[in-house]
Amino acid sequence: MTVEESIRRTIAKFANSFALGDWDLMESTLAKKLAIDYSDQPKETTGHEYAQGQREALELLNTQLILANVEIVVDGDQAEVRSSGAMLRVFKNLAFNTHSIYLFRLAQRENEEWVIDRIKQKVLWNEGDPNIH
Repeated sequence: MTVEESIRRTIAKFANSFALGDWDLMESTLAKKLAIDYSDQPKETTGHEYAQGQREALELLNTQLILANVEIVVDGDQAEVRSSGAMLRVFKNLAFNTHSIYLFRLAQRENEEWVIDRIKQKVLWNEGDPNIH
């Protein structure tokens, strides 16, 4: 597997973990220390705390994170990834969708796996009922 394929695989696992509700899978794609910037207050957290926070916020919803137009730039044991994204959330007959640009930074572990150590989201627009989020 090439470096780029390995990075794409990590990003795909992260995105698929939302639809699967597989918070352990999500956590496996994240570094122990994680920087988050969702356009409000950037913060530092742990991969475990992030995955648990997503579980608590989303476990009652049907969700899917779709990432496309993935651009990867590798610099040694770090990589920058830019992607278009749509986060789809459904609860009963209500929906709330967020369309964004995601910026990920990944680091390579000693075992050569890639993990996400920074997630930045630039929201382009939202649609639907924000009360379900």
